[in-house]
Amino acid sequence: MKNNKKTYLRKMIKEERGSITVFILSTMLVIVAVIFTIYFSKMNKISSQEEALDKMQEEYNQNTDDMKQIYEESIN
Repeated sequence: MKNNKKTYLRKMIKEERGSITVFILSTMLVIVAVIFTIYFSKMNKISSQEEALDKMQEEYNQNTDDMKQIYEESIN
């Protein structure tokens, strides 16, 4: 009787260890997924900001060229 009880308890402990391991691994997977999601959303935001800055710089250069042309025409 005691042997059956010990065997049953050992079996239960092994099952619990497996459940805990699965829980820990799945939790870690979720955390890693959240970190990657945050990272890539930040990178996407930075990329879109760089595109906006490039566009602003291009417009600035175009306006500068237009102003130079107007200045040269007014001098001539």
